[in-house]
Parts: sequence; C-alpha cells; structure tokens
Amino acid sequence: MGLQRGAHIALVPLNGQDSPRAETWPETLWRRYGRPAVKAAKIQKRVGFHTFRHKYTTLLTQNNEEVKVVQELLRHANSRITLDLYAQAGMPNKRLAQSKLVRMVLNKGEARA
Repeated sequence: MGLQRGAHIALVPLNGQDSPRAETWPETLWRRYGRPAVKAAKIQKRVGFHTFRHKYTTLLTQNNEEVKVVQELLRHANSRITLDLYAQAGMPNKRLAQSKLVRMVLNKGEARA
C-alpha cells in the first residue's frame, strides 16, 4: 500500500517528542534544502524526493549503519525493502570485493579487507 500524495512521514522526530515538528517532515526538508541544492549545483536531470531517499539510504548503509536503524529511519515495514529497493552498493566497495576475490583466486595472499 503506497502513500497518498501530500502525506507527511517523518524521518526522525528531531524535537525529542512523539510528533515531529513540521520542519522535520521529509517534504519540508526536501523543499527547503534539497531542491535549492539541486538548482545551485545546476543538475539538469530530474531529481525528486525519492532520489533523495535512495541516496540517503545508500549513504547510511555505506557508513555501516545498522540495517534496522536505516529501516526505521525510512519507516519501512521490513529491512528487505530497505536493502533490496533503496540501498545501492558503492563503487569502492564493489572494487574492494573484486580485488579480494582476484587475490584469492590468483593465490596472491589471503583475501583481506
């Protein structure tokens, strides 16, 4: 079940209370900071709020944040949605994984991090 247009979901109630302030709502954050940043960077491609959510998720996972924490920040029902649909592997991590495998296959030493 998807969200209705205009629905507000908080990433984190930053004011320490059960209900977040309006300025912490993702759409408000996007409108106030995201859109102006995209415009200032002169990015020509269409960048929307969900692009921001995907990048946010990827950055958190690449920063080794716990999957459960990321899931809850995004308000996903389960971690599979978070990992399968939102997070992307970063290029440095992909290269590291490949080089570890090559070292292992070529017997050039143990595959290390």
